[in-house]
Amino acid sequence: MKIVADENIPCVAEAFASLGEVTLCPGRGMRAADVRDADILLVRSWTKIDRELLEGSRVRFVASAVTGTDHVDFDYLASAGIGFAIPSNTVSRVVSALISQGSYPHPWLGINVLEITPQRAEIFRDSGLEVPVDEGLMVVEVVSGSPAGQAGLRAGDQMVTIGNTEIPWGGDIIVALDGQSVANLRQLTVYLETEKRVGETVQLAVIRDSQETTVPVMLEARPGQQ
Repeated sequence: MKIVADENIPCVAEAFASLGEVTLCPGRGMRAADVRDADILLVRSWTKIDRELLEGSRVRFVASAVTGTDHVDFDYLASAGIGFAIPSNTVSRVVSALISQGSYPHPWLGINVLEITPQRAEIFRDSGLEVPVDEGLMVVEVVSGSPAGQAGLRAGDQMVTIGNTEIPWGGDIIVALDGQSVANLRQLTVYLETEKRVGETVQLAVIRDSQETTVPVMLEARPGQQ
């Protein structure tokens, strides 16, 4: 197991030596060539984690020593089957999954959503649509057989036209995860990737028929990423 780490993370070589070979390099100038043969990458917030850095590498897991996530492209990590966690001391938990399974399973709900922002909510209301919240994630599709589908999450079943775009309308609107407010897709993705694991249950607070209700969903691995 090869671990590439930012040399500015205190005591990183000593902390992770028992897990594999640790190679240190400058985080600010980290390049694709530096991580190509790595299985695990340990970074700080100044290293941009995206396709440009990781595509073509062996990296299966990235951990950050800081709490910020603006430097992380979660959509790319999920599509590539690369795990992510904060803080980096969770690596020991993930290594066992990498060794036994060859990849890190990403928690998956099985939905597509439309972000509701204050600006969009105003546009929808001006079009005569009822929008009970100013921020949230309206479910526009639930994948058949997915965790969300099994839990009974509802997608929109009424097609409406806004401008030149048709939108499935009337689905559940997700407003919180485990009691934490969620206003956009990035917040949902970050929470699932950093706080939840496959097999755990997430409590979704949703607006349904203008009333708030809670839908528990047991997370499964993203298809093709087990």
